[in-house]
Amino acid sequence: MASKSNLDLEGVNESITDLRRKMEALMEDRVTPAVGRAADRAQAFVGRAQNVASDYAGQAQDYAHQAQDFARKEADTVASIVKERPFTTIALAAGIGYVLARLLRR
Repeated sequence: MASKSNLDLEGVNESITDLRRKMEALMEDRVTPAVGRAADRAQAFVGRAQNVASDYAGQAQDYAHQAQDFARKEADTVASIVKERPFTTIALAAGIGYVLARLLRR
């Protein structure tokens, strides 16, 4: 009987070893390449996302520069009007101040 137990254990050990070899082969043949392909796709997606983000950042910077240039031009225009017509500008500012004061008192 002891010899039959040893034979059964040897058969189980052989089955486990065979199963281990099959699992390793499966990992090598199927799982590892699939993980590699998924990693490549993820890396490509990240690269595209970085390019899009970079493009939008560049556009935002361009818009900021345009807004800054517009604000400077308008400030220069207002400054030149104030220099050309100082009394009109003072009267206009006083009128706006009076209207705002009346509106805020309510």
